Amino acid sequence: MTDIDKLVMNLNFVRIPEGVIHLNDDRIKKKWAVDLTTFYLSKFLVTQEEYFLVMGDSPSACKGKNRPVESVSWFEAVTFCNKVSWQAGLRPCYQLIEKEVVIREEGANGY
Repeated sequence: MTDIDKLVMNLNFVRIPEGVIHLNDDRIKKKWAVDLTTFYLSKFLVTQEEYFLVMGDSPSACKGKNRPVESVSWFEAVTFCNKVSWQAGLRPCYQLIEKEVVIREEGANGY
């Protein structure tokens, strides 16, 4: 069993029910609501060691293998999820159109 296989097996997820989330960006003085369908969210932050196993680098400023990975963009996080999905034999949830353009794949079973 590879380290990435162990990572996939150790992912713990909680079910987030469908609903509406209200967002607020004070920087641009904008408020909006987003309708969410049910999804699963990891109970734990991804460590720098786990991120390195999947991505081959660690962009974090506060270094430490057991510290959470930080300083990643949405695009990098989606790429990480897709790579973990492929490793687990699942269909990735995101289609990467171009830099910073991401489409959610309906019916996908990946992370």
